[in-house]
Amino acid sequence: MEPLENNPGPPGQALDFDIRGLGRRLPKAEASEGWIRKIERRREGKVWVGFFHLWTTDAQGRRVRTKKEK
Repeated sequence: MEPLENNPGPPGQALDFDIRGLGRRLPKAEASEGWIRKIERRREGKVWVGFFHLWTTDAQGRRVRTKKEK
């Protein structure tokens, strides 16, 4: 890294890129985020069921979101 006095460019020089398209190239989070719900079941009574989205890759290499419950 060169010292600041040897740098020919002005400090704070602007970068040329479009910030609006920046998020489209970033990968999605791998963490599964979800929610819970209380559901009435016949034999068990009321139980808490957790739902979440699971990201997988299909045969063509595309990211696919599937809904899971536990």
